[in-house]
Amino acid sequence: MQDEASGRILLTGFAPGEADALVTELKVLGYQVFIRSWSDEVLDLLATVLFNALVVRYPLPGAGFGVLLSSVRAKASLSRGAGFLIVAPPDDVNLLQGLIGRGVNRVLPTNASIKEMVSTIEGIHGVAPRFTLRMPVQLEVQLPSRFLKAYCQTENMSESGMLLRGFSHYPSGTVFSFEVQIPGEDAVIRGTAEITRTTDSGRENLEGFAAKFLEVEQSGQSALLQILGKAVSSDEVN
Repeated sequence: MQDEASGRILLTGFAPGEADALVTELKVLGYQVFIRSWSDEVLDLLATVLFNALVVRYPLPGAGFGVLLSSVRAKASLSRGAGFLIVAPPDDVNLLQGLIGRGVNRVLPTNASIKEMVSTIEGIHGVAPRFTLRMPVQLEVQLPSRFLKAYCQTENMSESGMLLRGFSHYPSGTVFSFEVQIPGEDAVIRGTAEITRTTDSGRENLEGFAAKFLEVEQSGQSALLQILGKAVSSDEVN
């Protein structure tokens, strides 16, 4: 069961009854679910309640979608670090994919299965906010046939992972060790991570991959938190 304080999910934009099966499944899993028709009430709710994930039925009336996304990702937002999932008509999905990494975490078609929607929500639930941080990284990967050492660069980082540019494509689930050198400092961040996805170079203008941290050595944890703390005041959530 999810703790309610760390498992609040907001659904908005859905027609009456459209999301009933999804809501039922999320509640069975222990999430505290709020479902609201799109209106100013949603913005008022976001001003007082911290949510860990939002599921938005696209399109919203008028400029509603842009207003909602900007409100959620504003620096003062309680839910700034919440996962953001768009559920859209299949014909709109490819266009909306361009918002991934720009405040949106995932886009699914309306005909996606409940199982896929729940899995996606669980994957983005409570995702730590990412900040633009470009630093050199050394990677070491033990492949079935050989040991590989490579160098690349971070594009953004969070407490839970990083997006890297300039590395060959390996499948999701590949585990590697890493060493991030902080420019101008002696401190390094070492640990192990797991590839969660490769980038779409055509859409993201970036060839690389995203990875979640499995372990960060204690000596580098304070350095990671320090550089993320500095980024909070100068960067928007990716």
